[in-house]
Amino acid sequence: MKRRLFGILLCVVLVLQAVGMTAVSAAPTATVTVGTVQARPGDTVTVPVTFSAVEDLVGIELHLVFDDTVLEYVDSTVEGVAKQMDMATAMQAASAPNEVWLSGMTLQSVAGEGVAYTLTFRVKEEAPDGTTALRFADHHHMLLVGVEMAELPLDLKDGGVEVRRDAAPVPTEAPPTTTATEPPLTGDVQGVQIVLDEEGEPITRNDGQTVTLLPPNTVADLMGGIVTDKQGEAVRLPNVAVMVDQVTANPKEEVAVAVSLSPIADMTSLEISVTYDAAALTFTGGDSVGFVGDRLRIRKTEDGTVVLQADYTAGMSGDGDIAVLRFAVNDTARATTYRLGLNPSPRVMIGQAVLGVQPFAGEIRVLTDGADAGGSSLSWWAAALIALAVAAVAAVIVGVVLRRKANPTARKQTVPKKRTTDVSGDEE
Repeated sequence: MKRRLFGILLCVVLVLQAVGMTAVSAAPTATVTVGTVQARPGDTVTVPVTFSAVEDLVGIELHLVFDDTVLEYVDSTVEGVAKQMDMATAMQAASAPNEVWLSGMTLQSVAGEGVAYTLTFRVKEEAPDGTTALRFADHHHMLLVGVEMAELPLDLKDGGVEVRRDAAPVPTEAPPTTTATEPPLTGDVQGVQIVLDEEGEPITRNDGQTVTLLPPNTVADLMGGIVTDKQGEAVRLPNVAVMVDQVTANPKEEVAVAVSLSPIADMTSLEISVTYDAAALTFTGGDSVGFVGDRLRIRKTEDGTVVLQADYTAGMSGDGDIAVLRFAVNDTARATTYRLGLNPSPRVMIGQAVLGVQPFAGEIRVLTDGADAGGSSLSWWAAALIALAVAAVAAVIVGVVLRRKANPTARKQTVPKKRTTDVSGDEE
C-alpha cells in the first residue's frame, strides 16, 4: 500500500517538474548588459547598453539608475536593434532625475543583437575616485516579443563608470563637417503629398508604408509625427513621452502616483487613459499639478480606467508632473506587481498635429498579501494536477477498504490456545 501511494506521488512530482521546465524553456533568456568605462573628473563618457540576440522584438521598457552626485546625464542615442523600431527613445525621467528610461515599440517585429543604446554622461569635477554604478532600477523591466507581446525572461547586468584621476584622458572626436541641406521635398499626387528624400525618392517607414501628408497643418503619419507647415513644407515634430510612476505599497494603504510629460511646447490638447486592476486597486481621486493648470480634467470613466483630458486655446509649454492619481490597495491584493497601463496610446496635439507619443507604463508593487487574499498562487494547471493526485490517492484508499469489507476471510487472526488447569495444578 505504501509503495503504491509513494509511486503515485512521485509521478505527480515528476509531471509538475516537467510542466514547469517546459514553461521556462519555451522562452529563451535575453541578456541586457550595461558597459563599464574609465574616466577622470570632468570627462564626458559614453556607456553602451547591449542586447543579446533577440527575435521578433516589438517592445522595450528598461530603467537605469545613476548617482547624480557623481554623474551628470548629457544625452543618449538609439542604435542597432532599437533603431529598427518605429519608435525608440532614451531620456532622463522627468519625475526621477537620476533615472534614464529606455523604451521602444514597433508594429513590425525586429531582430538583432549588440549595442542598442548609448548613454552619455559627464563626470562631475568633485567626483571621488571609485566606481559609481549604472544599475537597473527596482522596476519592472520588459522585452516584448511576438504578436502576443510575450515577456522574455531577462538577465540584467549592471555596469558603471570607474572614476580615476590618473586614468587616461577620454579621446574626443572632432565633430564632422556638415553642409546645409534643403528640407525634404514633397510631391503632390492626387491631392496627397508624398514626402521625398534629398534624392527625390519616397520616404518609407519600417513597416513599408510610404510617408504621406494631407493638406497643410494636418497629419497623416502619426507614428513619425510628420506634418506640413503653412507653406506646405514637411516638418518633423518631436516625440513626447508620457510617464506613469512606479511605487510600492501594502494592502489597505493609499498611494499617490504621478503622471508626467517630457518637455513640450505649445501643446493644445492631450488625452491620457490610465488603466488599472480594479479587483486589487480602487481609484480614490486625482489632482492636476504643474504647467497644465486647472484645465486638466481627471475622471474615472469605468472601473479600471481613469482619463486625463485637457484642451487649450493658447498652447501650453513645460515638462514634469501634470497629475497625481491616488489609489487604495484593497484587502484582496496579493504580493505582486499591478500594472498601470496607458491604453489606448496617449494623444497629444500641437494645433491639428498629432505628436508621436512614447508611453511609459507605471506600476504599484504590493509588498505583502492582503488579509482577505484567499486561494492559492498556483496556476490553474498546477492546481488541477494536484487535485487529480489527491483524487487518485483517495481512490486507492477507498478501493482497499472496499475489498477488505467484501472479503472478511482475508483478515487472518491468530487465536491463542486456551490453557486449562486441573485441580492438582498441572497444566494440560
